[in-house]
Amino acid sequence: MLTPIVSVRRIGTLCAALLVAPWTVAQELPKGVPGQGGGTDQATISAGEDVTRAGAKAVRTAQPATGIDVEFVDKAQKAGKAEVQASQLAVQRSNHPSVKRFAQQMVTDHSKANEALRQLAAKKGVSVPNDPGVNPDVEALKGKKGREFDVAYLSVAGPDAHEQAVTLFQTEAEKGQDPDLKAFAQKTLPTLRHHLSEAREVSAKVEMGK
Repeated sequence: MLTPIVSVRRIGTLCAALLVAPWTVAQELPKGVPGQGGGTDQATISAGEDVTRAGAKAVRTAQPATGIDVEFVDKAQKAGKAEVQASQLAVQRSNHPSVKRFAQQMVTDHSKANEALRQLAAKKGVSVPNDPGVNPDVEALKGKKGREFDVAYLSVAGPDAHEQAVTLFQTEAEKGQDPDLKAFAQKTLPTLRHHLSEAREVSAKVEMGK
C-alpha cells in the first residue's frame, strides 16, 4: 500500500508527462502534414502561385478596348457601312461601267471588312450596331441619275472617303493600344490604298466623260 506522500508525487509526475507529451509530438511531426497546421508544403504554394498567374493572365486577356481604339472602331464601322450602302446604290443605278465595277468591289471588300471588325470589336467589349442607320449623303444619292449620280457617288465613296479611311487605319496601326485592333488596321491598309488608287482613276474617267 502506497503512502499518501508517494501517491501525491506519482500523480504530479503523471500530470506533468501528459502536459509535455502533445508538445513533443507536435515538434516531431514533419511540416505540411495535412491537418497539423505546422506549415504549408511546397506543392500547395506552387499551386497557389499558378492560379494567381492564370487569373492575372485572364484579366489581361479580357481587358476591353478603350480610348483611341474605341474611337477607331466607331469611325471605321460608320465609314464602312456608308461605303457599302452608297456602293449598293451605284451597282443598281450607275450606267458607267467603271463606276459599276468599282462599286461592286467596294460592296464585296467593305462588307468583309465590316464583319471582321464587328466580330473583333465584340470580343473587345465594343458594341457595333447591326442597323447601319440613315446616312444623309447616301439618302441624297437616291434622287440622282446618270452622270450626276456618278459624281455624287464618288463624292461619298471615292477618293476623299478613301483618303480619310487610309489616315484612320494608319493612325490605329501606329498609335492604337489594342494589339488585335492594331493588327486588323495594318492588315486592311493595303486594300484601302488599292481602293484609293482605283477611286482616283474612276473619278478621273467620270470627270472627263469617258
